Amino acid sequence: MAAFILNSIVSVLLGTFFGTVSTIGVALMIMARESHVNTHLVAGAIIAGAYVGDRASPMSSSANLIATITSTKLYVNLKNIVITGWLPLLVAGIIYFYHLAIP
Repeated sequence: MAAFILNSIVSVLLGTFFGTVSTIGVALMIMARESHVNTHLVAGAIIAGAYVGDRASPMSSSANLIATITSTKLYVNLKNIVITGWLPLLVAGIIYFYHLAIP
């Protein structure tokens, strides 16, 4: 759960998927492996969290590309992403919390 939330926040701040995975994702995988946590679940949380920021950050190149191609305003697109993306984020958070609570 923490890996998902932390990667989401960092990815929104940085605006990059690969930058988030290659910096904080590597550190989280090392901590998960040494703590004997399910590394497959942590890897999924890292990728899912980084994907959130790649799509919802105003600094993301993909968000800017979409706004340019569709001739729309960037912040209108980001608002629509937040409106349509809260439910998948909630479901993913519940799944990660469920796997955390029941090993």
